[in-house]
Amino acid sequence: MHFRVTQNAFRNLTGASFKQPYFWISWGVTLLSIIISLFPAIINGFPILYSDSGTYIERAFSNIPPADRSIGYSWWIRATSWQTGLWPVIIAQAWISVILFKDFIYQYQIPYRHVVLVVLTLILSCCSAYAYTVCHILADAFAPLGVLSLWLWWRFPSVTLGKKIFWLSLWTISIGVHYSHFLTGFIFLIVGIGVLATGSIYSRFKRGLLPIGIWIVVGLLLSWQQYLHNRPFTLNPGAPVFLVARFCENNYVQNYLTKACIDKRWDLCSNQADIPSNPMSFLWDTQHSALYKTYWPKQLANATNDDMFVIAALDCKEILEGMLKDPKTREGMLTEVVNGTGMQLFKNDIALDWGPYGEHSAPLSAITNRVPKDLPAFQASGQQTGGWVHFYWLNTWQWWSIQGLWVLLLLLWRHPQTDLKEMFRFAIWVFLLLFINAFITGGLANVYDRLQTRVFWVIWLLPLPALSSYLKSFFTKFKRVEIPSEKPM
Repeated sequence: MHFRVTQNAFRNLTGASFKQPYFWISWGVTLLSIIISLFPAIINGFPILYSDSGTYIERAFSNIPPADRSIGYSWWIRATSWQTGLWPVIIAQAWISVILFKDFIYQYQIPYRHVVLVVLTLILSCCSAYAYTVCHILADAFAPLGVLSLWLWWRFPSVTLGKKIFWLSLWTISIGVHYSHFLTGFIFLIVGIGVLATGSIYSRFKRGLLPIGIWIVVGLLLSWQQYLHNRPFTLNPGAPVFLVARFCENNYVQNYLTKACIDKRWDLCSNQADIPSNPMSFLWDTQHSALYKTYWPKQLANATNDDMFVIAALDCKEILEGMLKDPKTREGMLTEVVNGTGMQLFKNDIALDWGPYGEHSAPLSAITNRVPKDLPAFQASGQQTGGWVHFYWLNTWQWWSIQGLWVLLLLLWRHPQTDLKEMFRFAIWVFLLLFINAFITGGLANVYDRLQTRVFWVIWLLPLPALSSYLKSFFTKFKRVEIPSEKPM
C-alpha cells in the first residue's frame, strides 16, 4: 500500500514509474555520474575540509549563527548528515548537481542523454574544479547551482511540478548558504525579469514573484536568526569589519585614519600602527592584529570572534562612511574594487594547499566534538597524513580543455541549425555569473583562487543549448543512424 502511494506520487511529479526499465537505467547512470563527481573525496578517503569547514560543522549542531557568515550551510550539514557523519553531505551535493545536469540535457532535448550526462560529468570532474568543489564541506558547491536553476526556471516554464519544486528548492538553498550567493541571486533576479525571461514585462514579473518572495523570506529568516542572538536585525553583522579589512590592502584604511584620528577618534585609532596591509592578517591574526587588540571583549569570560565582530562593526561602519566621504580615499577604494574584480575574474587556478590540520584547528576540533565517529577516517585521510594526491594536474588539464571548448563553440556557432539566439542568451548568463562573482568576492572581499574556481567550471555548460541540433546532424550525416526517441530522464 505504502509503495503504491509513493509510486503514484512519483509518477505525478516526474512522469516516470518505478516499474519502467528506463527508470532504472536512468538512475543507474545518475549513480555512476555521482560516483565520478566524488572521485577527489574517494581518493582522499574523506570529504575535503577547509579551515572554514570547522565553523560550519560546529554551528550545525550548536545552531548559533556566526556573526561573519550565514548559518544556512550549517543547516544543510545538519539536514544531510543525519547527525552521523560528513559523507552524506557531499553525496547530497553531488546528487543535486547531477540532477541539474540531467535537467539541462533533457530541457534542451539533447540525444543520447545518458551518454552525454556521463561524458559531461567526466569532463567537468577531470578538466575543472567542479568535483573538487563538490567534495568540500563548504558552501562553494552551491555558488553556481542556484543561478543555473534560476536559468531553467526562466527559460522552461512548462515542466512538471517536481521540476519546479526542485529548481526553486535549489535556488532557496543556494541563496541561503552564503551571503555572496544572496547578493548574486538578487542581481540575477533583476536580469531574468528584465532581459532573459520570455513574454511581456507583466508575465515576466508574475513568473518572478515566487523566486523574489523566496529571496525576501530567506533574507528575513537569516536576519531574524542574528536578532535572536542579541545582534542587530541584519543579514551580516560582521560585513563592515570585512570591508575595512578589504581596504587595509594598499593602506587605504591606514592613510585615512592617519588624518581622521586627529579630529575624530575611534577605538581602532589606539592601535592604528598595528593595522596590517594584509586583509587576512587583519581578520584572523589573533596575536598581532589591531582588530583583536582593540575589540576583543576581555570582560567576557567566554568571548568569541562573534562578540568581537559585532562590537567592531559599529566603529568600522563609521570608518567606511568617512572613507567614502573623502574624495581621494573614495577614488582609491573604487580603483581597488575594479582592480580586485579584474584580478579575480581570470584567477581560475585550483588552490590545493589545504592541510594537514593540527590539534587546535577549527576542522579537527569540530569533528572531534560534533562527529567523533568520523575522526579516525579524517585522521587517516590523505589530507591529514600528507600523502594524498594533490590535484595539480587539474590546472593543466583545465587550460587545455578550455582551448578545446572554444573550438567546439566555434563549430556549434557555424552550424546552420544552431539556435544562436538561445546560445547567446545562455552565454550572457554564464559570463555575467563569472563577472558578478568576481566583483563580490574579489572586488569587495579578497582576491583568492577558490572563490572564482567555484563558479568557473560553468563555462563547460556553454555548448548545451546548441548541442542537440549538432549531434542530430552529426549522427545522421556521418554515422547514418537514426536518432532514437528517448523518454524523460
